[in-house]
Amino acid sequence: MNRLKTMMLLATLTALLLFVGQALGGRGGLMIALVFAGVMNFVSYWWSDKIVLSMYGAQAVEVAVDRETGVIKLVRVASAHDVGKAINPLAVTGQIEGGILMGLGYALSEGLLFDEGKIINASFADYKIPTIRDIPAATPMIVEKDYNSEPYGAKGVGEMSVFGIAPAVANAVAHLTGVRIKDLPLSAEKLRGQLKESKEK
Repeated sequence: MNRLKTMMLLATLTALLLFVGQALGGRGGLMIALVFAGVMNFVSYWWSDKIVLSMYGAQAVEVAVDRETGVIKLVRVASAHDVGKAINPLAVTGQIEGGILMGLGYALSEGLLFDEGKIINASFADYKIPTIRDIPAATPMIVEKDYNSEPYGAKGVGEMSVFGIAPAVANAVAHLTGVRIKDLPLSAEKLRGQLKESKEK
């Protein structure tokens, strides 16, 4: 039995013991399950260089904000990702650059609007996606490490390159303006309204 199967078996046993302990209403099964969970976490740490269950990335962005209109522009992006072994570096770079643009739309403009349960911006005339004019200066960075447990040592990058852009943009806007917007997209209307409120306080 390989290490990954062993970890999955430990996780399954832990879940079963938790279920049994709860069903019996006693503390014995629960305590055994907690001990098993601790053992599983130790095993996970011990074999962390052999078994890869997570992916990692980091983004840094520079934004420009028009305080009168609330318009936010993404100026520069650096996006680094642990991809394991980059079998095709050009394809990995393309994935990261595409993820940056998708994350940009998610952060600043893309959002479905509803009226009585019906989508009212279902066309590209109303549902705003980034265009070539919105593309920032991008620096994709490939971080490589050979993971023996993965096929050819490679890991995924497609989804990871999207997830961090919107939080990075929101943090940059908050750092620049002092206004924290917690719902996406970070539209000009939202930021302008928040800036106006902050001035009135």
